[in-house]
Parts: sequence; C-alpha cells; structure tokens
Amino acid sequence: MRLLLTTCVLIGALGFWTTAQAEQIQVKSMKIWNLTAATITDLRLAPAGKATFGRNLVLDDKDGEINIDERLTLKDVAPGDYDVTVALSNKRHCKVQGLKLEDGQIVSIEEKDLRDCSR
Repeated sequence: MRLLLTTCVLIGALGFWTTAQAEQIQVKSMKIWNLTAATITDLRLAPAGKATFGRNLVLDDKDGEINIDERLTLKDVAPGDYDVTVALSNKRHCKVQGLKLEDGQIVSIEEKDLRDCSR
C-alpha cells in the first residue's frame, strides 16, 4: 500500500513539474512592422529556402490588412528564418528573403527589403 501511495505521489509530482516546465517555454509575441509605401493585404511565411508558404497572416489583423506603420502580432509562428511573400494595396506582389523572427522582437519590412516585385 505504501509503495502504491508513494508511486502515485511521485507520478503526480512529475506531472506537475512537466506542466510547469512547458509553461516556462512559451514564445513571447513577435510582430511584423509595415514600413513599406503601401498597405499589406496578404503576408505569408515559409521556412527560409523552401517554397512552402503558409496561410495569410494578415487575416489575424482586426481589419484584415496591415496599414502603413502598423504592427501585426504573429500568432502560431515559431522564431526562425523565413522567406516572405506580400501582396500590397498598390497591386504589387513581392518577396522578402531571410526575415529573421526572434522571440519577443518586432521586425520591420521596408521598401528596400522588397524583391522580385510584379503587378
């Protein structure tokens, strides 16, 4: 009986410790700051060097676009190096390569970062 009770206590303590550790590893919010000359209407990320772009992150914004000088809080995005595609309100579609997203940081996208733009 003592062995069973001791085992239950140890398992419970291990579960509590594991949960506490998982909560400490939470990612702080990261933001993308639009410093381009137009509103961003579509923004998608792919791991750097890959062409597997994800969902349109602009849809997480309350008005569905990232206005000039506005910051978008990224949801469900891990820190890392990313390639980006953006669609702008002036009908341009551009790429940004090697955008480094770091835990708790704000990263800007500026006109000088836009590459391979088309209409």
